Amino acid sequence: MDSLKNFCINVKNIRIWNGISLTAMAKTAGMALSTLKRIEQGDLPRGVGINQAGRIAKHFGCQVYELFEPTYVFENKYKPKLLKR
Repeated sequence: MDSLKNFCINVKNIRIWNGISLTAMAKTAGMALSTLKRIEQGDLPRGVGINQAGRIAKHFGCQVYELFEPTYVFENKYKPKLLKR
């Protein structure tokens, strides 16, 4: 899987793990809701660049390059740990 596909998957995952709506995430990233939906479907539209990736990374406390890492690496760093009961 290439880094752009990793980015698309990781953006969707970090949004879901943090319980953020598509609308709120699009606002945070400074992009249209339709653009974010396309990203989450695995399609990186033209015009999406480092600025949007930087806003997402800053909001979630990660580095931009980490959004492009393989999903299993990103998940091990950022997926919330479930508490044992």
